[in-house]
Amino acid sequence: MRRSRQTALAAQLLISLGRIDSRLILDATEALRLAPLVEAWWARGVSSAQVRAALVYGWPPQPVRSAGALVERRLRRGRPVPA
Repeated sequence: MRRSRQTALAAQLLISLGRIDSRLILDATEALRLAPLVEAWWARGVSSAQVRAALVYGWPPQPVRSAGALVERRLRRGRPVPA
């Protein structure tokens, strides 16, 4: 399946989360699966920096069982409403 440039950029943003918080390491498959959720945020005018901040900051100090599930939950629950 051919991915759009925007989807690839969204996946790269998600993969970069692991450099900020090692508990949020995602592999390429997981990042590509979640990329459309990031694209939905962008479509609502949210910047990459704002997406990253919403996903990375405010986690409790405990270990994370599933980075993908937690990131997905934040992307779905925190999605900004359309302007």
